[in-house]
Amino acid sequence: MSADPVLRARIRHSLPGFALDIHLDLGREIGVLFGPSGSGKTVTLRLLAGLLRPYEGEVILNGMLLSSGASGSGIHVPPQKRRIGFVFQHQALFPHMTVLENIVYGARGQDKTIALAEARRLLHEFRLEGLESRRPDRISGGQRQRAALARALIAKPELLLLDEPFSALDHRTRLHMRDCLAKAMKSLGIPVLLVTHDHEEAVALAAKLFIVEGGTLRLSAASPELSLGPGKQRSGGI
Repeated sequence: MSADPVLRARIRHSLPGFALDIHLDLGREIGVLFGPSGSGKTVTLRLLAGLLRPYEGEVILNGMLLSSGASGSGIHVPPQKRRIGFVFQHQALFPHMTVLENIVYGARGQDKTIALAEARRLLHEFRLEGLESRRPDRISGGQRQRAALARALIAKPELLLLDEPFSALDHRTRLHMRDCLAKAMKSLGIPVLLVTHDHEEAVALAAKLFIVEGGTLRLSAASPELSLGPGKQRSGGI
């Protein structure tokens, strides 16, 4: 699979008491974003998704300028108009919808019959069969996370952002979800940027590793076979 940059981000952003300065190039591959708590990992995902606008710099996906800072062209494509899937750490499923309705919602704008068939395929793939009619508060945290990932994938995004996507899963299910993600990525042929604190997970999934400290990219490597150090294996933060 080509590793030519599909996503290019040169972004600077400021929050009270915190400054972010990140340069990312990612091809049609899985990138893993590492860093200690408060290093700026989640802020980076939110900037790429369009939930925040960078103070300076730009975000380019498949040659299209999605965001530029105040000093640039003034372009900021809103999140709903970006073909970017975002799986939050806490799933963000709609509580009033069933599992099936949540997944199908991700396919809005697609043919309804095709979308329903794809939703049922994803239900089988992510071991959610039998839960179609349940609402999020009636399933486990791991099941909610799988439903959230299925909803993101059914939209056929051009970029997939994952914030600690497997944190609520037991080890066996986590291994299964890694395989599902790897298969889906190969099928879709899109860049995936994943935040995780799990070194084994990074080694298993990453084609490219980004280490962030204090809001700055300290290391970008094509191989995750690195000693991250105990301080860099903590998760969470800004």
